[in-house]
Amino acid sequence: MNRIRKSLAAVIIAGVIAAGASAEAAPITLVGGTAGSIPGSIAENDFIGTLFPGPEIGGYFGAELYVYTASTVLFEFFGAEAGYHNEFKVNGTEQFDHPGGTIISSSLSSPLASYVYNHVGGLLPFSFEVNNDARTVVNGANPNDNFLSDLFRTPNFFATCNPFSGIRGAGGTNCSSVYLFLDDGGAGPDDNHDDMLVRVSVQSVPEPATLGLLAIGLVGLAGSRSRRRR
Repeated sequence: MNRIRKSLAAVIIAGVIAAGASAEAAPITLVGGTAGSIPGSIAENDFIGTLFPGPEIGGYFGAELYVYTASTVLFEFFGAEAGYHNEFKVNGTEQFDHPGGTIISSSLSSPLASYVYNHVGGLLPFSFEVNNDARTVVNGANPNDNFLSDLFRTPNFFATCNPFSGIRGAGGTNCSSVYLFLDDGGAGPDDNHDDMLVRVSVQSVPEPATLGLLAIGLVGLAGSRSRRRR
């Protein structure tokens, strides 16, 4: 029985440590969507040439963001070029507001605003409110709008782990920082996803060593209870 218990403990500890290491390596996962790139052939993205070299940014249309472990998540706002009044909310509370016009951060090390959120794990609870709350783009229901025509556009956000590459699907679907480019579906040839730029970064997750100690404690507690039952 002791051998079985020790073997079980080893399996649990190894599994927990491996899961923790994996979470630290790439805590954010993009789920679903279609690999593509912006701004394509429609219009110039105002963030290209300022924060990114261009001429295109590769990533995913219609993807949803998940962080599967309890984590500290940093949201950063880098500006917008939009005629609409747009907002960014986390867990239903407004964090970033853009009344309209053009404002762009001087660099990726100087966000215009930031917000830290303690996430319990799972789907990240954020949304973009478009045109004075006339429409909402919610993570978990992000339209896969990769059309190049204004006739078919709906508000959506484009997600990428690597905004410095124009390759479709650049950066893959697992990383520690994701850039969100909003397209608010506004009038005119503006299907370029520069109506709001937000970076989402995981700042901390449980360390593998900490998780391993937790597993040891749980196994030891289980063994102690088993002995008391005898």
